[in-house]
Amino acid sequence: MEVQRLLSALALRERTLVLLAFGTGLRMSELFGLKWQDINFQANEVSIVRSIVFQVVSPCKTEASQKPIPLDPQLADALLLWRQHTRYKGPADWVFASPATRGQVLIGASASCGLSSGQLH
Repeated sequence: MEVQRLLSALALRERTLVLLAFGTGLRMSELFGLKWQDINFQANEVSIVRSIVFQVVSPCKTEASQKPIPLDPQLADALLLWRQHTRYKGPADWVFASPATRGQVLIGASASCGLSSGQLH
């Protein structure tokens, strides 16, 4: 009941982000590193190939962190709905692009997949 209230209070972008986080177990750094080309809607899976920590894009370092993650069909439908509404829908666009930065990511120091958003090496 509380989860439904939370989801109904969120805008489409944020609701999709929360659904994807809960439905896949991905870290925030991995969610923000997703591009549309990383989502295979035919196979209902998502590939994690990069992460963003403190607005820094880095590739995943290990093969294990790059294995495709299955998507529930309803979650894939939620992603398709978000893609229809966002202005950043090209294959190389970020799934959760920020309108504040016009879909761009700022440059900074390095990070890797598998690190929480508070860790850098």
